[in-house]
Amino acid sequence: MALFQMTRPLGGLRAIVTAGFAAVALCAFADPAAAQQKPDKYGHYNQNATEFTGVCGDNACGPIALLNSLVFLQNTYASLDGKLVGKDPVETAKTLAKLMKCDTKCGTNTFNFFKGKKQYLKDLVGNAIDSVMYNGPTFDNLSKELTDGEDVEMFITFDKADGKPDGGHYVTLYDITKDTLSFVDPGGLSGKDGGKIDGAVEEKVKYTFDEKTKRIVLTDYEGTPTGDVAKASFAFAESPHKSVPEPQAWALMIVGFGALGAAARQRRALAA
Repeated sequence: MALFQMTRPLGGLRAIVTAGFAAVALCAFADPAAAQQKPDKYGHYNQNATEFTGVCGDNACGPIALLNSLVFLQNTYASLDGKLVGKDPVETAKTLAKLMKCDTKCGTNTFNFFKGKKQYLKDLVGNAIDSVMYNGPTFDNLSKELTDGEDVEMFITFDKADGKPDGGHYVTLYDITKDTLSFVDPGGLSGKDGGKIDGAVEEKVKYTFDEKTKRIVLTDYEGTPTGDVAKASFAFAESPHKSVPEPQAWALMIVGFGALGAAARQRRALAA
């Protein structure tokens, strides 16, 4: 209310300027229409599809999970449209695999995944996108990243009954509630038809939080090896909206700066 109170001749103009910059902030940082609840915005590439066999053998979940996230970023932010995936997703996946040092035997570890991801984005858009990695993500971490309109890749580790590690898997998270994780699984097989993989599968998995290990535990994930425990051990997210304003934000900023200039001129005229 106080923003629009006209107590002086310049009050109305000042209110417009203030409101303009407030609108810029909303456009630059607002949740883009709850994108985390729209899985159709994400890529649905499957690592087991024939075209991706040359990417990283049977262990291409890292690059393909990221590829699915890059599609989401392009579909969400107009300023990134067409800049992240390109016309050939297979070549993009191969580039990601190379940067992540992905090999056919072990895939890529979380350090190389994060490093390769940052390098790929930097090569394409410079420092316009901030990256963050969570070691032991929580509901609050993941919920905030998704609400902010960021992409989130999650690394699920599998532990044997004796606690020894038994591999891991990368997926692309798109929603989280207090008891359910929803993600695009690049290794899902439900799209298999006559030996052909149509695409990734959308999973909705129940979870609990283990206070002892401080890890999210997936209780009914079908990709868990028999007898193992699946945990969400790492998560990776980007923040393009914090440094890549959308076109409407730039327009409002221009209007705001113009109004500031007019206010300054009017102030000088009144003083004279």
